[in-house]
Amino acid sequence: MPRPRPKPSLFAALPSLLLLCANVSAARAADADETGAGLYESACAKCHSGGPGAFFTRAPKLSDKVWADRLAAAGSVEALVASVSRGKGKMPAQLGLPRSKAEPDSKLSQADLQAAVTYMLERTGTAAPASAAP
Repeated sequence: MPRPRPKPSLFAALPSLLLLCANVSAARAADADETGAGLYESACAKCHSGGPGAFFTRAPKLSDKVWADRLAAAGSVEALVASVSRGKGKMPAQLGLPRSKAEPDSKLSQADLQAAVTYMLERTGTAAPASAAP
């Protein structure tokens, strides 16, 4: 006569569930980082990397030292993202444009622009301004 199998308990599955949650959290953080880098490459680099777009638009490159001044003038990262959303100088409004040539139906959202601007600021070593104490 075969022995009955014990029923699996939640307690026995707990280590596996914790490991799964930790992996999902790490993957989301990596995706957010990749999103900023990927969006920069697909939507921003043609003008901000020093290629032909930068020559014609005079857009500041990532290596330029103007980013801290731009952030200070804007007052916050959110204000800088708003500037990108509506356009500035020769840069057209970016909100709603295609994310890339490979994804023409996928449009840039406010969160996408936030990720790209944050990526650019981090790459230039520019820190967000400290908020004023009340």
